[in-house]
Amino acid sequence: MKTTSRQNEKRSKTQNEAPHSRKTFKYASALYIAAVSLLFLSNYTGIFDEKIDMNGDNIHYYSLGTAIAQGKGFTNVMGFTESPHSHFPPGYPYFIAFLMKIGIKSIHAIKVTNGVLLLLSLILIFFVFRNLCGNKFIAFVGTAFAASQISVLRFATIMMSEMLFLFFTLVVFLLIRHLNRSDTLVSKKRRKDVLPLCLLFVGMSCIYFIRVMGLSLLLSVIAYFGIRFLHGGFVFLKNRGNDEQAVSRKKGKAVLKYGILLVVASVSILFPKYVMDSYNSRIKKSSDAYVGTFYTKSLGGTMETFADWNERLKSNSVNYLTKWIPSAVFNYTADTNTKPSAGEWAKGIAIFALMMIGVFKLRETSLLMFFYMGATLAVLLLYPEYYGGHRYMTPVIPFLIFLLIYGAWSVIEILSAKILKPSANREKYAKVTAVVTCLIFAIIAIPLYSKEIKKASSTAQFKDYTTANTTPPLVEYLDAIRWVKNNLPDTARVSTRKPELFYIYSGGRKSMSFPYYATPEEVMKYLTENNIQYIIIDRWFRHAYATIMPAVQQNLTKFSVAHQIKGKDKDANPTYVLKIQ
Repeated sequence: MKTTSRQNEKRSKTQNEAPHSRKTFKYASALYIAAVSLLFLSNYTGIFDEKIDMNGDNIHYYSLGTAIAQGKGFTNVMGFTESPHSHFPPGYPYFIAFLMKIGIKSIHAIKVTNGVLLLLSLILIFFVFRNLCGNKFIAFVGTAFAASQISVLRFATIMMSEMLFLFFTLVVFLLIRHLNRSDTLVSKKRRKDVLPLCLLFVGMSCIYFIRVMGLSLLLSVIAYFGIRFLHGGFVFLKNRGNDEQAVSRKKGKAVLKYGILLVVASVSILFPKYVMDSYNSRIKKSSDAYVGTFYTKSLGGTMETFADWNERLKSNSVNYLTKWIPSAVFNYTADTNTKPSAGEWAKGIAIFALMMIGVFKLRETSLLMFFYMGATLAVLLLYPEYYGGHRYMTPVIPFLIFLLIYGAWSVIEILSAKILKPSANREKYAKVTAVVTCLIFAIIAIPLYSKEIKKASSTAQFKDYTTANTTPPLVEYLDAIRWVKNNLPDTARVSTRKPELFYIYSGGRKSMSFPYYATPEEVMKYLTENNIQYIIIDRWFRHAYATIMPAVQQNLTKFSVAHQIKGKDKDANPTYVLKIQ
């Protein structure tokens, strides 16, 4: 985007202001960062959960990181046969392996490291927000609410890649801001720009390795640099004969700079893509699970017709507009089992409109922000409906909170200026409207944020899963795993619905899953071919009783009860550990 005269004036003013003013500016920023850090530490320690998260992906990451640290490479180690892994990106497992190599080996310590990443990210968020809007107070309030958003906090307490991704995203944003400076890469002292250019390459490459959805950011960066390059080139060629030599040279250097940045950004995707393609070719990977999931319907089947995609797009658009985005920025649990009310429609449309205003009013890199938010939203709208929610939004939730506050401030400033018509001291006037905007947002949001923090804190008080804090079927399933750990040899071949949970709760033992949908004959063939000796029949998921139990009932002489856990709910089916004869 073009640098406005107002921005130039402000930059000039900052360069010429008294040392006392600059010190005051630094002290204010330091105080804001200290306040955010204290707020985060208070929230984080209050909601930190010692328990293993029941999202199986975090255990996959941990097991892959463990395998890498043990010298086995990027390998599946939870099954009976170890094999090269082909599903999750390798970035976060390698990060876990790095932590293990430097002595951070426990699950607790790895989870705390994610908290450290969030704290560092919040510090970077403050500077990114401040650069985007030019108002420290708006940046502080946006960062403070990001430090209190329960989904963001939760993913900083489990072994998932979101916090590492968020950190590198912010690094890339700050590097782009630095590289946007007019003399960067084209001044006589180009050596000082080699480091940020290398860091941009490293940051973007890491994002590729960390998270599949990171492509939305990477492609946005390429599109941003590409447009800056093409626009600059067009202006340079159009006015080359009319501009003064100095002006023409300056425009030519700008074209050269964005050409270099476009090349670096492109290589930052092509290089890690080449590495992953080579790895996938070496392990003979024939399909991509993410692509398969993308084409899967919510109730089974495959997306085939335009009507299928239209229905998904319509369903997701309604849910994100009326449920997920409003509940993310105001931090409450959305009810997706009911149709959106008129109030939810009005609220969702108003929030989205303010965010769009916020994007287009940004001082710097508004085009990049527009591309990034747009690309992320496009992916979310086209992904299967059952993946909807805050999980895949987590790294952009801080940006959504900020854009809502900044958009609201922009509207209030414009409307009040027309009504009050301030003739002087616009800077103080802007500060007052910023405080008013943040106060209005805080009055609405603080009760909702506090409620979710208290709810998460009460859950975190339990150091293990019991019937007091989770469903009895899960407790029974974990008890069955613990029984296997304490009573069966390490060599026992066990089949279970959740091998990742079995891996963690059995102390690292191997197991394998069973068919979710199969005939009794197919089940027996599967158990025989894989030499299964024991099978856990649980009621946490329906598949064991719906698929495995019919096979057991038709072959009673081949099964015996090794252990039984009576259902804790009235008239509930027991949980079994069955021995196969």
